[in-house]
Amino acid sequence: MSCLVLPLLIGVICAGEPAQAMQAPVDLRTIGTAAGNAGDFWTLALCEAHLQRQRQPRLLAGRLGVHGDPSGALPAPPRRMWERPNLWVAWCQRRLRTFTRDGLPAAPAPAFPFDTNAAGVAPDAGAIAAAGMATQRDGTVKLRAQARSPAGSMLLDATADIGAGIWLEEDLAVAEDGSALLIGAASEDRPRTHLVRADGAQLITGVRQPLGVGPRGSWWLARATDREAILLGTADERLALRQAVAGPGWAAGLTEDNRLVIVDAQGKRHQPTAPFPLSGDARLIALGRCLVLHAGAASAPDPLGGPGANLWLVPWRAVQAQPAAPIGIALDGPLAIAGTEAGALWLWHDRRIEVVDCTGAAPASRVLIADAGAPVEWVDEQGHRVRVRMPGGKWLVADRQGRELWRGAAEDIDVRARDWLVVRGGSAATVVRLVDPGRGTTWTGPTGAEVMVDRYGRRALAVRDGRWSELDPLTGRERRAGGGDEAPPVALIDDAPGRLCLARARLCDKEIGDPLAPDRWQLSDAIRIGGALALLDQHGVVIAPRGAAWESVGAAPAAQRFGRFGRTLALLDADGVGLAQLANGTVQPLPAQSRGEDLPQIAPWRVWDTDYHAGKPLRWSDEAAGFLPLRLRGAESGPLLVVTETLLIELDQGLAQRCGRVIN
Repeated sequence: MSCLVLPLLIGVICAGEPAQAMQAPVDLRTIGTAAGNAGDFWTLALCEAHLQRQRQPRLLAGRLGVHGDPSGALPAPPRRMWERPNLWVAWCQRRLRTFTRDGLPAAPAPAFPFDTNAAGVAPDAGAIAAAGMATQRDGTVKLRAQARSPAGSMLLDATADIGAGIWLEEDLAVAEDGSALLIGAASEDRPRTHLVRADGAQLITGVRQPLGVGPRGSWWLARATDREAILLGTADERLALRQAVAGPGWAAGLTEDNRLVIVDAQGKRHQPTAPFPLSGDARLIALGRCLVLHAGAASAPDPLGGPGANLWLVPWRAVQAQPAAPIGIALDGPLAIAGTEAGALWLWHDRRIEVVDCTGAAPASRVLIADAGAPVEWVDEQGHRVRVRMPGGKWLVADRQGRELWRGAAEDIDVRARDWLVVRGGSAATVVRLVDPGRGTTWTGPTGAEVMVDRYGRRALAVRDGRWSELDPLTGRERRAGGGDEAPPVALIDDAPGRLCLARARLCDKEIGDPLAPDRWQLSDAIRIGGALALLDQHGVVIAPRGAAWESVGAAPAAQRFGRFGRTLALLDADGVGLAQLANGTVQPLPAQSRGEDLPQIAPWRVWDTDYHAGKPLRWSDEAAGFLPLRLRGAESGPLLVVTETLLIELDQGLAQRCGRVIN
């Protein structure tokens, strides 16, 4: 069955189903107000920044200036992040922060009354959860766990005694309705897993790494501790599976003898019949809002038109409605997950490539490339671009919309930076800039060298025989060279599947990318000189406003903070050595490199408790503000500059008081 008949099949199996509901517009004023009341000043600042950009009335009286792009901005790199069909969630500094797919804050991020050692998000984002160890009034240490709706409503608040000498792992699974958690823990001698409900915690022996849990704990999924298997547990039995996935209320798995098993929200097991024979390497995945079953490579038909179906797509709602015999869509083709989508497959037939989007109530297909120019052998993602392989060493690179960016023949190609392609073949690699197709920059690297391009377009690096050359990515001209461990860093893209990508402390849509300019910063410091701002990013670049835009005014690559070199405003490295000076709005060399001095502390503010001075200084409070900054800059009576990786926030003294606590 060809993928070209998919729209017809969808119309048949989903007749009467409503189309996927569009995401409700975000009410920034309501979210911002609620965030301020919940001690989440970060979300309040994001809402204020978006409203200012939209020229809407402000939320707060007083001076609150937010500099930088607020879309998807976090105060620090997250410990983990999750992508769901209409929601992004980031675990950052003890809080779970939620964003829409266009980077707007989706809800306030309330504080948990414990240090968050583990966190998780339900399969369809019906609940978010965190767990930690909290000291009680009597001195005992107990497990604390909470599950909330993404909007902040409490779904589960549990305290349980799980014994001494226990610590929590980061793995946590949460039921879609928030009624149960499966939490990974460990002691000195063995891993432990706990099923937590409102009535307490139950120790689940013989398993580790929670993978899923049903409503009220009706079922659970976790890896076995003594063998390579996944265990599916219900009230009265356990079943060993070689593959398993958790959906919103149900779970599915493949047994060791290749039988398909589905367990419903009540914990009852069902064995539906697969629509085709399954081989030993059959795969089962949860993708978007679909359960996807692939027969395996040994059973796969010819993707260019061979007979038989080997790919089965079952909407989650069909699993819930009829777990014993869910209605799905049978197709032929390889299992190629669309790495540039939130939850989709690439399917191809001859020269045509389609995207099957599984994020709605039912799968929907669209044509990505109507004619690739030759029969398609494989499709994958590299560097946030679609890479198509064809016979005879032919390649095609396109964006997520199917627009052609490059076509040619090569032994191999690497899109390791979003806008730069490295074409390999012969004695030297060729670098092509993937912008302005047909008229982009092209140059040839040194003979015999491996060439890499930085994801931000700052530099290219050619490495050969233990020596390196830093090259201009636009021209290929050498800037500097060396050997050993002195090579400048080259940041590469992580091709995790999905539309979401991470640029340190910013959640980005791959279609937009993650450039550093003009206001998508990775800051390390900021100061105000008279009435002008100067920012220092984590690559040593000094940024200053020029009219309505921000521009680089120079760089000292190893600089990490502003300081003093005598009476000169200087850029210092991690050891406090002065690298350059900031004078007349430009970065200039220092007469000599020597140890500099830090700028004076802002009385009475401290980020941490460790520095004291006369009187009662203020400590920046994570509890009051909802985040911790990198640095605080400013004068005692002037506005407070709050430096984070992605934003610079200016607060007058009245607003600043909301973010601090007196150090006693």
